[in-house]
Amino acid sequence: MSVTQVVRILGIIRQSRTHADAVSVEMQKALIERRVEDLNRRDPSKQYVLVGWAIDAGVSADKTTPWERPELGPWLNERFDEFDIAISWKLDRVCRSILDFARFIQWLDDHKKSYLCVDDPIDLSTPIGRAVAQIMAILAELELNNIKTRNKEARKSLHANGRWAGGRIPYGFMPVKLDDGWTLKANPEEAEIVHWMVEQAISGASGGVIAHQLNKRGIKTALARQVEASGRKPKKEIEWNSVTVNIILRSRTLIGQLEIDILEDGKKVGTRIVTGADRRPVEYCEPLISLDKWAQLQKVMNTKGKKSERQIEGSRNSSLLRKVGKCGVCGLGLHYSGAERFRRYRCGSRVANSNGSLQPVCLNPSIQAPLLEEILVDSIMDRFGNLPRIQKVHMAGEDHTAELAQLEENIATIRREKYAGFFDGSEDEYFNLMKKWTDRRAELLKQPVKPAGYRYVDTGQSVAEYWQDLDREARNRFLQEMRVTIAYDRTSGATSYQIDYGDLEAIERIARGIA
Repeated sequence: MSVTQVVRILGIIRQSRTHADAVSVEMQKALIERRVEDLNRRDPSKQYVLVGWAIDAGVSADKTTPWERPELGPWLNERFDEFDIAISWKLDRVCRSILDFARFIQWLDDHKKSYLCVDDPIDLSTPIGRAVAQIMAILAELELNNIKTRNKEARKSLHANGRWAGGRIPYGFMPVKLDDGWTLKANPEEAEIVHWMVEQAISGASGGVIAHQLNKRGIKTALARQVEASGRKPKKEIEWNSVTVNIILRSRTLIGQLEIDILEDGKKVGTRIVTGADRRPVEYCEPLISLDKWAQLQKVMNTKGKKSERQIEGSRNSSLLRKVGKCGVCGLGLHYSGAERFRRYRCGSRVANSNGSLQPVCLNPSIQAPLLEEILVDSIMDRFGNLPRIQKVHMAGEDHTAELAQLEENIATIRREKYAGFFDGSEDEYFNLMKKWTDRRAELLKQPVKPAGYRYVDTGQSVAEYWQDLDREARNRFLQEMRVTIAYDRTSGATSYQIDYGDLEAIERIARGIA
């Protein structure tokens, strides 16, 4: 009596993306099941059984090897003793590079496995079958390279024509379908957040402080929203941090321009702005801020030191009176030290002297930190707490400095290219470009100059409500922005205090309607 041999089969399915021309996961699965049924009909001495599926949807064979894929990887690395034959619809569902295919064949030999394709004539049990498989691997790699080239050229064409080429949607924008492709328009809800971030950064807030406020307000990042929309659950909560904030504030999409990487041998060596036929930046998307505002923002970002970018969010040792507290005797800033229960402020001259300074030590004794902080906060809340919080908002000027600078750079660049023989257009194209730019420059120079300035806006919160929502670091920043100071003097035995409310008094006059 003959014994039927059971052959265990693993079905391998991969689909890099979903589009109209793609063979779906369901279709690949049906083709593999049909092939297994055909094997059972042809060879009654064996029973071919599908024991599992490795389904990798949304996974590129160019970016991952078979051993790195979420579904296929565990079967090859850990569960290889659970199947005898691997089957896929086509070879490129497993490998798209000759090197990966050579490693896959070696892996099959080492583990005594076999491999079949539904649509490709591959049989690794014969020398001819192996040769055919190698040829198929070469063709798969060539096709991948062709796809890359076509995609690259398509992206270049879309970029040059001011169209969105897909990918992650920048924060503050949403895709809009046009007759000739897609573009990005301002997302009203997110654009409002971006404007707030820009104003905070211009006011001196670090990326970490801005991120902390966004997280506290429950504002979702662009990635968190897209993951949520896809129905997937992230492994951990996707929150704002200083890096994500600074990426947005540095992105030229804020002014409607696209900056792409310059690559050499696959490595990034710089960036360049996408320009059109007239050598000017293409308006890739709807600008969220003006060029002047952008220039001001980048100036502030460039002058921030590394220390200002620290995330001190809720740090136990952060001082509420950093750069706010003063010595009432010598005028130096206060030094903050001590354990949480015994925190104290003392004149900075004492610390400087202990570090080897020859500066005379001030005789002003130290003071309990909670006491000095409470006196300042209570004084501010008593006088200003119920007033509406008036925020100083920067208003961009109308001197067109940024656009004029861009025009000057364009004119200088095209002149250099022309004189060096690198300009590839005709004489008419050169003169038309120069006329267009010089005419625009003359037009801007004739326009009246309106200097940049500030205006005050009611935020809808009281000073006390705003203060309550802030953490320790943000409260310190608020005091510094308002130029508030407090000084103490204990040299006579009794303690005296002197408070300068800074800009809070100006805001008080505005809030009360006092001229």
